[in-house]
Amino acid sequence: MTSKPDPVLEIVGLSIEIAGRTIVRDATFSLPRGADLAVIGPNGSGKTVLLKTLLGLLPASGTISWAPDSRRGYVPQKVFADPHLPMRVKELLKAKASVQHFKDSDIESAVAWVGITDLMAQRLGALSSGQLQRVLLAMAMVGSPNVLLVDEPTSSLDEAAEGHIYELLQRTRQTRGTTVILVSHDLALVHNMATHVLCLNGGRASFGTAQEMLTQDILESLYGCPLQFHSHAWEKKP
Repeated sequence: MTSKPDPVLEIVGLSIEIAGRTIVRDATFSLPRGADLAVIGPNGSGKTVLLKTLLGLLPASGTISWAPDSRRGYVPQKVFADPHLPMRVKELLKAKASVQHFKDSDIESAVAWVGITDLMAQRLGALSSGQLQRVLLAMAMVGSPNVLLVDEPTSSLDEAAEGHIYELLQRTRQTRGTTVILVSHDLALVHNMATHVLCLNGGRASFGTAQEMLTQDILESLYGCPLQFHSHAWEKKP
């Protein structure tokens, strides 16, 4: 009998409280390597807080255990670049590489993978929202992480730019075996792409496979109303 591979992340009894408010209460789950975990829930349910807690940026009780070989990259939800900011994309990526002791070849690999070679000389403040999001993704990819934590990467993008970001995330997971932990408000996207789902609401955290969690009963209890999935123009049809 073959044993299951070690999970990339194990959570035991995780509770998060901020300013007297319980964000997550006693969550326990195990995430397989190479999974696409969607973190969903109503606005204010603590999705971004959970992501930052998994990164060690916020305090919590309980246990968060990453696999010893995990290398994590993070794409934040929003970064506002001053239009007058003189820093260029190449300088930003070099700054990260310097701090984390990566080589120029690590930058070149991330830039090629995301496809932003044409943006390297651009000033950050001159980038469109879609271009800036691709730069942030390339920044997270420097060092070839095997786990990507991504916080609503398309909340301010048009549908074409949105499709480009999600197709890139899917390609990264499918071809490199990268585990993706994605906060998303787009249930149609979650329905089509996620392998696992974590639902947050009122301090409760419910985890399971996408098939188990994306039922009308669960989603209606989570959001308080019946929901319908819709298709995006960029999604590949069978």
